[in-house]
Amino acid sequence: MGIGATEFSKKSGRSELQLAVEAVTAALADAGLKGSDVDGLTTLTSDNNLEIEVFRNMGGKELKFFSRVSYGGGSGCALIQQAAMAVITGIADV
Repeated sequence: MGIGATEFSKKSGRSELQLAVEAVTAALADAGLKGSDVDGLTTLTSDNNLEIEVFRNMGGKELKFFSRVSYGGGSGCALIQQAAMAVITGIADV
């Protein structure tokens, strides 16, 4: 598991998609992975980016699993839970 974030600013000059890809790529690098290693993705319903666009832009090759979790108090935990379930059941590898 890795952690990634972009700087916080009001005018970064980058799109939401660019910022999402930067954060995901940084988290993957922190975990010793690259985008092409990933075959599953979980996102929040409040995210303005389509998961397939984030996946493609981070270098993903074949998306075997994705889920969208409603935004709320426990949503962060639900994202991790669904990702873990996908890996444990063999639906996705990373």
